[in-house]
Amino acid sequence: MSAQLESGWQAFATGQQLASVSKSAEAIVYFQRARAAAINDGDIPLQCAALQQISFELQATGDHCGALALLEESVATARNANAHRELCSSLSSLGQLCRKLEQPEKGRTYFEESLSVAQKLGDATATGYLLGNIAYLHRMQGCLREALHWYMQLVAHEQHAGSKANESAALHSAATV
Repeated sequence: MSAQLESGWQAFATGQQLASVSKSAEAIVYFQRARAAAINDGDIPLQCAALQQISFELQATGDHCGALALLEESVATARNANAHRELCSSLSSLGQLCRKLEQPEKGRTYFEESLSVAQKLGDATATGYLLGNIAYLHRMQGCLREALHWYMQLVAHEQHAGSKANESAALHSAATV
């Protein structure tokens, strides 16, 4: 790892510490430093992580348009680099922002694409998370049959994963549709 990239990861860690104590403006400065180091060194994981963290801090300050633009940039960066884990994470973050902004159709589209990537990666944790979000957004829109379908997929997923607690929670969600 180059000295510049190591410095970028250190800046990222400092940004996370500042974000954890609600110092968004200061955290953004460190995440921007991390991003610059990542761009210079060609480190896609750090670049996408920094973009997502800046987006989260912008959301905390109410700048949803800026947050959306950065998440879209993170998706494009990951897609162009064939960085599947970063793509999965960036799409999921976009889905969450759309959910927050009460744009369920857009959110579902992002979650569904992220789910496809998560399944290809074999990421069981992300798969469960995404199935639950897709079901929830269908439910939000009053599409109860679709919500139940996705909750039952979540139940089957959690059964296969052997997670009794998550299976129970998914069954509860399905039963309340």
